[in-house]
Amino acid sequence: MPEFTYRTIDLTPPAYERELAEALFGILGSSVHEPEAIAAALNEAGFKPSGGGQWSATAFRAEMRRLGSWTNSVGARVGAHGYPGLSLREANHA
Repeated sequence: MPEFTYRTIDLTPPAYERELAEALFGILGSSVHEPEAIAAALNEAGFKPSGGGQWSATAFRAEMRRLGSWTNSVGARVGAHGYPGLSLREANHA
């Protein structure tokens, strides 16, 4: 099944992503699930977005989209993965 070529790969995420994940596990584990409340909790914890500044619900959603958009990530949708030597468009029509 070539569509699963890169479904699981061995990568160490950057420190920012590991620290954000740790902060989010703590926040989500305390039953905070709405983007507005998550942003407020990140601000209260002093955790800054990758671009600096303060979190907002919009900034949180954008950051989750940015971090989840890497097509070779474990969380990428099935079929979003490229194939060695092929562009994503070529792979989807193979």
